[in-house]
Amino acid sequence: MDRINILLADKEGAINDFEYYVMALKDLGAWDVRLSLDPKRAEDADGIIVPGSYNDINPAIWGEEVCGAVKIDDELDEGQRNILDIACEKEIPVLGMCRGIQFINVYFGGSINQHLKAAEAHTARTPDRFHKLHTTPGTFMEKLYGESLMVNSRHHQAVGRVGEGLQVAARWVCEDTTGRAEKEGWEKEVVDVLVHESHPIIGLQWHPERMMYTGITEERKATGRKMMEYYMDMVRKYHAESR
Repeated sequence: MDRINILLADKEGAINDFEYYVMALKDLGAWDVRLSLDPKRAEDADGIIVPGSYNDINPAIWGEEVCGAVKIDDELDEGQRNILDIACEKEIPVLGMCRGIQFINVYFGGSINQHLKAAEAHTARTPDRFHKLHTTPGTFMEKLYGESLMVNSRHHQAVGRVGEGLQVAARWVCEDTTGRAEKEGWEKEVVDVLVHESHPIIGLQWHPERMMYTGITEERKATGRKMMEYYMDMVRKYHAESR
C-alpha cells in the first residue's frame, strides 16, 4: 500500500479545528497527516493542505493597513510562505481552504478584501450555511460539477485582486431579492475557487473536508467528497512520479 503523507501547514498546538481534515484525508487513503510549519516536513510530503484558521493574514504583506483583519499571526504567515516556497519548487500538490485560498492568493501577489460588506451571507453558522457557486467555463470546476454547485460558507474575508498565475474557477454571485444587498453595498460576487495555471495548486473559499461529514444531504456530502478525491488523485500522481 502506498504510504501517502500529507502536511497540514499550521503551527503544532494551534487551536484551529483540524478534525475534519484528518478524517477526510485518511478516509480517502492518506497514511499519515502531520500538523507542522517545519520546512523539512514539507520536503517529504506528497501533498500540502493550507487550512482554514481563526487568524487573518497581515495586510502589510500586500501593502495595506489593518481595516478589518483580526487575530493576525505573523508566525503563521511566515511559516506558510516557507511551505509554499518548497511546494512550488518541488511541484507538490497544494489545496488551500478558506484562509488557505486567501494566503495562496497573497503569496502570488494578490490582495484580500479584509471584511466583506456581504459578510452576513458568508460567515459561519451552526448548522453550516450553504450557497451556490457558478463555475468558470473550461475550468476543472466545470468538468467536476457542471455549471453550478452548493458549498458551505464560513468566512468574513475574501480574495481581492487575483494573484499572478491564478485563474478564477468558480464564484459566488449575489442573488439577493430583498433589497438588503443593494442598501448595504454588498459585493456582487466573491471569488470562491482559484487554480494556478502551471503549479498543482488549488484554493477554495469553502470546506469540502467538512462537507463530507456535515453536508446535511447526501448530495452535498458527495460534493465535498468529489473535491477531496480530485485532490487526492493529484497527490497519488505526485507520489508515484516522485518516489
